[in-house]
Amino acid sequence: MDKWYALQVTTGAEGDVKTRLDRLTYPAMLPMKIMRERRDGRWRDETKVMLPGYLFVQAAMTASDWHRIRRLPGVLRILGGDRRSPLSDDETARIQWLDNGGTPWALSECVQEDGSCRIVGGPLFGRESEILSFNLRQNRVRIRACILGEEKTIELGVTAQETPGTAETISSAAEEG
Repeated sequence: MDKWYALQVTTGAEGDVKTRLDRLTYPAMLPMKIMRERRDGRWRDETKVMLPGYLFVQAAMTASDWHRIRRLPGVLRILGGDRRSPLSDDETARIQWLDNGGTPWALSECVQEDGSCRIVGGPLFGRESEILSFNLRQNRVRIRACILGEEKTIELGVTAQETPGTAETISSAAEEG
């Protein structure tokens, strides 16, 4: 069975590289997210790349595969070097969770109560232990992902219902511990 590998690609060209990989029949994952952004005084939902500069490809990674992938425009390098180190099973499962079947992550819903936040709906529901911190003012949460032993912090969007008189930024139990 083919393994999954991490590619470092030109930031902003992730979608183009994924299209090229699809044309070469290499399955690829590009985790996307919906983020709430404030522009011109209005909140707007925008779709963004979850891990800018990274793409994940499934291949046997023979010498031929390595050269075909490495020579694609926009591919900077295959992480793991010449060793062709695949992602571990845990890392692959994590990336597949983030990829969400190719669908951008929707905004999770959270409610602020008694100085803490609780996820009440969306993709983070039931996975509160993954959250490092909340920033309700910017409608964001941070989670951590490990890729080839390197930890990455990922911001995801939330819709927050605040109660009057509470702090704008609340740290989760993971950050306090």
